Formats: sequence, C-alpha cells, structure tokens
Amino acid sequence: ASNSTGAIVSYKWDFGDGNTDSGISVEHVYDEPGYYTVNLTVADSASRKSSDSIEVSAFAPLENAVADWTDPAAIGMTYPDAVKADLLTRPVFIFFWHEGCPWCTVQEAEANELVDAQYMGKVSIFKINTHTDLGRLWAKDYFHLMYVPTNIVIRQDNNFVSLIGAAKPGDLEPYLDDALKFKEDNAKALNITETSQDGVISPASPAVQVPIDIKDGTAVLTAYVLWDKAQDAGIAALNSLNIVITAPDGTNYDAAVMMPFDPTKAEAPGNLKPDPYRTISIANPSAGTWKIDIVASGAGGAAPAATMFTLHILTRGGDMKGCHDGVCPP
Repeated sequence: ASNSTGAIVSYKWDFGDGNTDSGISVEHVYDEPGYYTVNLTVADSASRKSSDSIEVSAFAPLENAVADWTDPAAIGMTYPDAVKADLLTRPVFIFFWHEGCPWCTVQEAEANELVDAQYMGKVSIFKINTHTDLGRLWAKDYFHLMYVPTNIVIRQDNNFVSLIGAAKPGDLEPYLDDALKFKEDNAKALNITETSQDGVISPASPAVQVPIDIKDGTAVLTAYVLWDKAQDAGIAALNSLNIVITAPDGTNYDAAVMMPFDPTKAEAPGNLKPDPYRTISIANPSAGTWKIDIVASGAGGAAPAATMFTLHILTRGGDMKGCHDGVCPP
C-alpha cells in the first residue's frame, strides 16, 4: 500500500503466545491464562516503522457476579478445558473480591468435591463477616469469581491478601502477582499497615498483652487472633476466648459480645482455614499507646491447655468510607 502523505498504512500485532494478526482494530482470545506482552508495529507509506508493547493479563472467569444472595449461596460453574486435568487431582479454590461489604471474606465450601463427569458442579459459598454482623445479609454484595487450580488460597477482601498452602512452580504466578499487586496498591491508597506475632497461651500464662502505638489520623484499629486446631490438640481444652483493647484513657473495648466461640469448629461450614478466631475493630482510635489483651480459659473455668496462636493487628488511615455503626473495614 502507499500513501503520499506518509500516513500509517500497516498495523501488525504479535500477541505474545505465538499468534499474530493485522489491522487497525483486532480481537484475540488466549488459550491459557497468564500475563502476555502484546506488540504492535506500524508502518507508513514510506516504509518507516515504529513499535510499542503493553503487558496484558488473561484470566479465565467462571462466574461474573453473585448479587443479593442468601447465605450460603450455591453457584453453578463450568470449568475451562485448560484446567480439567488440574481439577481431577487438585482442589480449586475460588474467590475474588469485587464490591459490597468491604470487610467480608468469601469462603468456598467442599472444594474437593466439585468436579463430576461433566466438570461442572455447585459451589457453596459462605459470606463470613469477621467484624460485628456475622450472619447478617447485606444487600447488593457482589463477588467476581476466578478459578485457582491449586491448593493455594488467595484471600482478597479489598484490603489485604494472605496466601496459604503451596503450588507447583509456575502454576499460578499470574494470579499471585495480580493479588499481591492488588494488596500493594490498596495498602498505599488506604495507608494500611499489618503486623502479626505468634505466641502461646498456657496454664502458666492465660493472658497475653500486646502494646501498640497509634498515630494521629488513624481511622481504624483492628485486632484478630487465629489459631490452628489441626496443629494443636491442646486447643480442645480451650472453650472461652476474648480480645480486650484498652485505650490510653483506660476505656475497654470487649470482643466477647460479638459471637459464641467453639475452638473445635470452624466459624462457618466449609471454612478453608481451620482457625477459630476472635476479632474487634475500633473506629477513630485516639493517638497514644493502646493495649491488646488476649484472654482464654478452659472447660469449667480451668486454665487453658498450651495453645499456639497468631495475633494480627491492622491499622488504616484515610477517610471513614465504608464504615457502618462505628465499625470499619480493616
């Protein structure tokens, strides 16, 4: 082709997966999920060329959204051909936060029992609120779901991501990279900090106290404690747990009123992590040194057996958008 004005007359696309195309506007579908570098080379009527590239992400969505659901909700899913082999041998954990209740966690139940001969099944998904309204159904809670063919779980609740388990090298790099980038971007935008520490509650020390310095402008202070009953047989003797946060002026905030506690059971059916927990969130904590106490007792009021735990502390700056009745997202 030729053009006396030197205008672009040729558009050549390389999609990074071995496929190419030409034209000013093209469409391409990737066979495998992942990150790809797309390159465009243009040429004018004088055969002068210029190229540019961009990285794109290609994922395999299973379900666009779930809206106004009851708890639990059963979702039918069709698995892409590319992951059928994985589905036969490994669980598929599926959840991806989109919008709605900003402090809810989405859990998939019975992940190992989803696949039938047609590679379709019903997934029971439970909305687990780790703050003050366990069991309350919020209108217009939307969840976009992505398949994750591994025993890694990506927990993404609009603020932070925790990765659990292990995967074969290269299995899920695009998913993990994307989730970690999501975490990094949101942590910067919302001024989120998260710390954790391990400890042991034993008959000799049934209470643990952790100080934390809160700066001016902190919007939310959240503390929650987790421990894995599968790794500690002694936890069966623990039947009462509480988190108490004490403000610099001596005011106590008590988590015990939030929910009953049974350390031998997950908080909801199908909970992928076998961690009982207590949690509490404080809106607009004043500057100064706060104290977080973990208090436990055993059956009949006896001191608890030695039990390992992990205490997580999150703080968030910024505005109070998303807060409800004084309780805010982490």
